[in-house]
Amino acid sequence: MRITDGINPLDQTGIHPESYDIATNLLKKLDFTIKDLGSEKLKNKINTCMEVCIFKIMDIYNINKVISIMKDNIKSRFSSKGKKIIDINTIF
Repeated sequence: MRITDGINPLDQTGIHPESYDIATNLLKKLDFTIKDLGSEKLKNKINTCMEVCIFKIMDIYNINKVISIMKDNIKSRFSSKGKKIIDINTIF
């Protein structure tokens, strides 16, 4: 629920009140404030951070190996139950 006339600007976001401290701390770590919410500069910074995080996770967990294991697991589950096997390559 978003409160459009709330006191805290975070009231207008999908962030739950119990997570306001986390959101505020994240903004501080990124060198932003509550006043920067919705700005293009903040959006770009968050997008850049997300891309870096995704690539870091892919490096750490060797994502290609994880996807391969997941495909094998899904194939074996469907084929062992006599169900139609879906095209796993369309999922990943």
